[in-house]
Amino acid sequence: MQLAKVCPNVVTISTILSVCADLSTTVFGKEIHGYVVRNLMNTDLLVVNGLINTYAKCGSLKEAYTAFENIKVKDLCSWNTMIKGYGMHGFGENSLKIFKQMVSDGYKPDGVTFVSLLSACSHAGLVNDGRELFEQMKPEFGVEPGMEHYACMVDLFGRAGLFEEASEIAKKMPLEPNVCVWGALLNSSRVYKNINWDESSVSKILEVSSETGNYMLLSNIYAESGQWEESAKVRVSARARGLTKTRGQSWIEVNKRVHMFTAGEFVESEIDEVQTLVKLLSFEMRFKIVDEEILLTY
Repeated sequence: MQLAKVCPNVVTISTILSVCADLSTTVFGKEIHGYVVRNLMNTDLLVVNGLINTYAKCGSLKEAYTAFENIKVKDLCSWNTMIKGYGMHGFGENSLKIFKQMVSDGYKPDGVTFVSLLSACSHAGLVNDGRELFEQMKPEFGVEPGMEHYACMVDLFGRAGLFEEASEIAKKMPLEPNVCVWGALLNSSRVYKNINWDESSVSKILEVSSETGNYMLLSNIYAESGQWEESAKVRVSARARGLTKTRGQSWIEVNKRVHMFTAGEFVESEIDEVQTLVKLLSFEMRFKIVDEEILLTY
């Protein structure tokens, strides 16, 4: 586009930034940021919101908050993006601080705000805060809880080991639970080894699940409890519906090159080096002190 002498506008830049965010490419995101500054686009709200989103998804929370703080007149998207950015990296308390600041500045939260907040509470283990926010949604802010909000609450209680409360929400919610709700409940059941599943719940899970994940979770839960026959039935049901499990993959970017890794595949000559490095990183992570500059200060 640049070689063709076509000048990009704010829509072009925001689109490219969303790609950088989805790919978690911090290097390219910073290059686009430099272009934005050089071309005096750093006051456009659409562009700045894109920068916040890119830095947040790449884990550069300090840069994301700096971009957020420099906005003179924020919109709802700015607040939501910053709340979600902190929440997705486990900084739930920071998400709550941003929310309180948002409300005190006169902005009205929407359904997206509460999805981000409840998800942040779930990842940070802030059960009481999540419960309080959920109860405030409709009476205080006029936001009707939707499927995603109920899924977040099931996940919140499930992660905290409160399986009974998570199960009650799934059963009593006014909407028909979807695959996300059942998936959150299944995951907590597997983590805390709760196998008290009634036939109607199992049938509903298998009925609404159109992907392999929930089938495999349920099958593994049965297998871990020694219920091999039930485990086999779930796998047969998945095969009957033509569902196959995709092998797990992960990737890492080194020197602008993306290296893919598939579960079960490795170069035998390098396995000792890899295991040594994993042990070293695990040791460092145990004693890593959270960078205080990331945390909000008021």
